[in-house]
Amino acid sequence: MGINEKCWPGYKQVGLKKKGDRMVPNCVKEVDEEQQRKERIALKKGMYQAKQSLMQFKKFYERLPDEGTNNSTKLAKQITPGEN
Repeated sequence: MGINEKCWPGYKQVGLKKKGDRMVPNCVKEVDEEQQRKERIALKKGMYQAKQSLMQFKKFYERLPDEGTNNSTKLAKQITPGEN
């Protein structure tokens, strides 16, 4: 690929770069701005949900009694699933 060659479909030239002893086009993938915005929003939403889950786990973990206390069976009954 020389200086005058085109980039592949879906790629655009952003300047030149040195490859060995010659200059070649620096071809980078074209980015759809709307798609990139949607991906950033999805990432932020996923990070928010992960943070919320971590906070719920932390609250649950803080409620657990220390080993050797008498409250362990009482708490186990409170958090046993399927029992009312």
